[in-house]
Amino acid sequence: MKALAMQTLGLAAIWVLAHAWPLALGAVPLPQAQGTGGAVGPEPLALDRTFVQAMGRGGSAALELIADADFNWITAQGVSVAREDVVKAIASGKGLKPLIGPTDGQPTVVNYGSQMAVIQRHKDKTHSMHVWVKRANGWKLLNIAEVIEYAAVPYGGTTINASCTNPCTKVPFIPGNATQAAVMAAWQEQQTGPEGWLKRVAPENIGYSTNGTRSHASRVSVMNQQKASGASIAAPALLWARIWDFGDSALMLSIQQGNNAKAVWSSRVFHNRNGLWQMVEGYQMYVQDAVTMVNAPAR
Repeated sequence: MKALAMQTLGLAAIWVLAHAWPLALGAVPLPQAQGTGGAVGPEPLALDRTFVQAMGRGGSAALELIADADFNWITAQGVSVAREDVVKAIASGKGLKPLIGPTDGQPTVVNYGSQMAVIQRHKDKTHSMHVWVKRANGWKLLNIAEVIEYAAVPYGGTTINASCTNPCTKVPFIPGNATQAAVMAAWQEQQTGPEGWLKRVAPENIGYSTNGTRSHASRVSVMNQQKASGASIAAPALLWARIWDFGDSALMLSIQQGNNAKAVWSSRVFHNRNGLWQMVEGYQMYVQDAVTMVNAPAR
């Protein structure tokens, strides 16, 4: 009875936040949203806090209330779970819970334009990113990406002195509109070499990956060393991608796999700054149970 009462209270809080947030949040001090497109307001952050609390108690109804129809959860083990499957798993008692709980890490929020807010939590070597988007019926949670850093692997960089067809010039992706085409083209240019990477990756970007956390400066340093040494490095081939666009922001989910490597999921956020699309957020989760792809010897 107590658990049921707590879940009911949690769901009631989410309903209030979703439909009457100005009144509900009047007495609750929240961090001021910071970002590049103006204040996003307290809605996504307040909803996210209540969502994480409710999910920690195993409340699937919380997810049903705020998850977008296209909601996708990519776990730290590299498992992609769709909205319906998350709900069913929770109902069966085997559901997912947020990697970082409500008391484990202080959330930060950055808005990209007026229709997207990115909330992140960090605790030691665990990281989570929740991407919220503004639909006609209010803010919805579109994607959760979670990372656990395992043994650090030296950063491989982008394409340097290596032949690159996929993803540099050709990808298995058909854009749904001009914005999606522009986002994909920006990402492809990012893969072509250090110059393209510097143009298309925002200076404040931090990459969170199974293989470690990399700052913009640290990746530039490694690429310069690799270029000077004449190293030949190819970007992993793109196997699948989907892009959701929201005015001047976009979310791209993708799967890539390189030689002698496991497949990797990526959750990337792009923002259009003065006509230039740049990657501003990036999480990469290696599929832990995948086999390592090794090229067959030439015959």
